Amino acid sequence: MCYCTFQREKLPQCVFWDYDSLDWSSSGCSLDRRRSTSTSAVCRCEHLTNFAIIFGADDADDPVLSILSLVLGTVSCSCFAVTILMTHLLRWVLSRQSRSTDANSIKKNSVAVAARAAGWNGARWWR
Repeated sequence: MCYCTFQREKLPQCVFWDYDSLDWSSSGCSLDRRRSTSTSAVCRCEHLTNFAIIFGADDADDPVLSILSLVLGTVSCSCFAVTILMTHLLRWVLSRQSRSTDANSIKKNSVAVAARAAGWNGARWWR
């Protein structure tokens, strides 16, 4: 039995991960409508495995959501790439400044630069 809280807009679907078909399946799982309320869902399944409650599966083919997912995924990957490049650039700059710089000071400086870039002052922690 799975108790989950949600804001109900559409009827949820109780599913489990089917390792044979490598997809979500609702076979043997059902929504217990008697015990479910407008803010919670209770699923009943006849077996033990990995369970989930899927909301809004009807929106999967919405072109606006597909474009939004693509754009936000691209932005996320781009930010990750910039982070990796900045980390390597910082390592290269620090290694050029002092050939005796050890790995720990590079890590400390990387954390300090990342914290400053995130807007964290933290002056009291560095004393």
